[in-house]
Amino acid sequence: MMKKSLVAAGLALFMCVFSLSTKATAQNTVPQQQQQALKTDYSDSQLKQFLDVNKKLQPLQQAAQQHIVKSIENSGLTVDRFREIAQSQQTGKAASLSAQDSTAFNKAAQEIMKEKGKTDSQMVTVIQKEGMDLETFQGIAMAYQQSPEIQQKINKMLGVQTGADSTAAKTDSTGK
Repeated sequence: MMKKSLVAAGLALFMCVFSLSTKATAQNTVPQQQQQALKTDYSDSQLKQFLDVNKKLQPLQQAAQQHIVKSIENSGLTVDRFREIAQSQQTGKAASLSAQDSTAFNKAAQEIMKEKGKTDSQMVTVIQKEGMDLETFQGIAMAYQQSPEIQQKINKMLGVQTGADSTAAKTDSTGK
């Protein structure tokens, strides 16, 4: 059961990381009206393939996550401080930053973007090599984040109980 919870936690973490890059791409290439329609009619075989592909992506994700943490720490910030600065920038609430924090944040952000680009490219290669269409993979990832029905189906396939185990997996994946 512990292993399945870890897989669910990894899946949730991956969804967050990968969706950030795909959302930016989607927002630049897909008309706004098409983004609103969320596809949820994926077959069990598509969802199983998604899970199989995701398992193969986990080593890439873990290596990227370790590299990102090291980049942040090497810049002189803690992960929490980096997250705080990033969130304040995303919400438009400018945090008062010292020159040192600003420089450290920018340095870490550049390293993260390089690592993210490299990892995204490797992940796309794995997804395609496993015979899954990238659009379908991204669609399922988005559906997992936004559709309780798809989330429940995937968690059931993983053998994760809804409730405490699912909540623990989501909590672990966000670091909160």
